Amino acid sequence: MNFFCILDKEISLGFELLGLEVATVLNKEEALSIFESVILNKDIGIIIISQKIASLIKDRIDEHILSQKLPFIVEIPDRDSSSAKKAVEFLKGIIGFGA
Repeated sequence: MNFFCILDKEISLGFELLGLEVATVLNKEEALSIFESVILNKDIGIIIISQKIASLIKDRIDEHILSQKLPFIVEIPDRDSSSAKKAVEFLKGIIGFGA
């Protein structure tokens, strides 16, 4: 089961450095297109998506969560969020980085 990240430019580099596959998106159309292709990929078990990007396609994400079991969607705080540091620690635990 693989991870795939759909992120904005401000936080994508950190996830790339962790070795995760990342799509950096700039607008709603890109976000929706990538999301639709990733949910069809049976090798992807977890999609990590930033709050900023998730807010652009929230209805589609909610629809997926209600109708499908996988891939699991993890929405992470944006870089400016006060809970961003907690999210990084959470993700380190999930992927085993720094353990």
